[in-house]
Amino acid sequence: MITVSLYFINLYNLALFLLIFAGGSAWVYHCLKEKKENILLPAIVFSAALLIMWWRLAPIDHDEVEHLHCSWMVYSGLTPFKDFWQHHAPLVWLVCAPLFTFLKPSAFVFEFARLFSAFLSFIIVYLGWKISRKVWQAQARLSMYLLIVFSSSIMAQFLYLRPDLFMMIFLLLCVYFCLRIPGKKMFPSFFAGFFFGIGASFIFKQYLIFFLPVAVILRENSRLRFSKLFMYILGFTAGILPLVIYLVRSNTVGDFVYWVYHFNRIRLVFAAVFPVAIGVAGVWGLYVLLRRYRLSKDNEAFVILVAFCLSTVSSLKHTVVATDSGYSLAFWFLLCAIAAAGVSLPGIALKQFSLRWRSVIAGGFLSALFLVNITALTEEKELNFSSAKKVMVELAKHASDDSCLVILPYHPVFSHDATRLYSRWHFSLAAVYPQLNKDITSRDMAKQILTARPAVVQCSLMGRNLLLELFQKRLISGKDLKFLLGFLQSNYTLQWIGNEKYFIRNDRL
Repeated sequence: MITVSLYFINLYNLALFLLIFAGGSAWVYHCLKEKKENILLPAIVFSAALLIMWWRLAPIDHDEVEHLHCSWMVYSGLTPFKDFWQHHAPLVWLVCAPLFTFLKPSAFVFEFARLFSAFLSFIIVYLGWKISRKVWQAQARLSMYLLIVFSSSIMAQFLYLRPDLFMMIFLLLCVYFCLRIPGKKMFPSFFAGFFFGIGASFIFKQYLIFFLPVAVILRENSRLRFSKLFMYILGFTAGILPLVIYLVRSNTVGDFVYWVYHFNRIRLVFAAVFPVAIGVAGVWGLYVLLRRYRLSKDNEAFVILVAFCLSTVSSLKHTVVATDSGYSLAFWFLLCAIAAAGVSLPGIALKQFSLRWRSVIAGGFLSALFLVNITALTEEKELNFSSAKKVMVELAKHASDDSCLVILPYHPVFSHDATRLYSRWHFSLAAVYPQLNKDITSRDMAKQILTARPAVVQCSLMGRNLLLELFQKRLISGKDLKFLLGFLQSNYTLQWIGNEKYFIRNDRL
């Protein structure tokens, strides 16, 4: 399946595309005719403004709250897989858990999560530019680099707290040290392996980057190749060691392998979902690098060419609906920006064309960049960030320091789960995958609810009765359903919070 990320859901989108197309073409034509510099400055400012708007308006995401909640549970002494269900590597929660020494139940938690993600994204952008300068030298164009980065940042979801952000930091460090492998020094090979090992410990999406340092080392016609390969493997081993030690000490190696690799493997979807404009910019830069490599055989061009190919193949693998997985391409977007940093927008439009046609092509390129981000802002159907924070704070008021049965994303975070069920993915896929059904039912969900007497029990989920859904998915029996309804009606009061109904235990009103 090949998906082109330029589409018109309605006439509004089409009109918006044409408006940006006309304005962008006119601006580029004016700048080229007058030989002005900073052609891309308005486009960069516009892209940055869209990102800031998305930061303030985008609803709280499922994964954003999931990783906050899991970090809090680890901080509270719980063990992933054993004490709560998960299918992600736990390293991100181990890193974030200390933050809860000062984070308390309030709306600031969600503000902090986005500020922290913005800080991580700044590091990512800085490292990407450092690599661009190393690869392109004086030809590196900060304006083109920033345009691609800002234009892809909403699709890549750079401001959501995910393990992907940590992964990208360490993979970019791996790429940076690959640029320094040629020569007599051994430590670049070690650090390339070390940083890849740490990055892969957070999340294993870009698994083929493992072969990038190998390719760089084997390309070198040197007697030190085998020594460097040994140093690379040694570094990789050192990089994965913190995660391995934690898994061994918590006795969860088998659970980790089962849920993170075996279970995720059976959910794989293979699809090519690459946004056109960003891909065009990246491929054009790669074309220039390929021509340069044919002439000079330089290592910098080789590293980016191989990294891009490996990342592209890795990015064909998804564990979610392919068209919704823009964030899984985040590292690929960064490589596109690094490749595009060496070309200019008029260059993409091909200099052999007339001034007018170059302006038209550049206008179409800018329109394709902006449209996806504008659409993402205007078509959100969930609660916006401000409204979602109010829901979370209200839930936390009732459930903090107690237990709850609430499904992500609108979860009190600082509350223990009465059952194994707290993730919408867990809930949605329980009827599809027997492994998930067994994980919930083997612990007698109804008994857990009655024993824990949670402070808050979700009544509706996406407009449907949650308990009835649990019965239909065979997570509770008909007898359990009847008993639970009686228990809730006797001890709880039904309240609307946001767009959903919740049972609030009477003593927590």
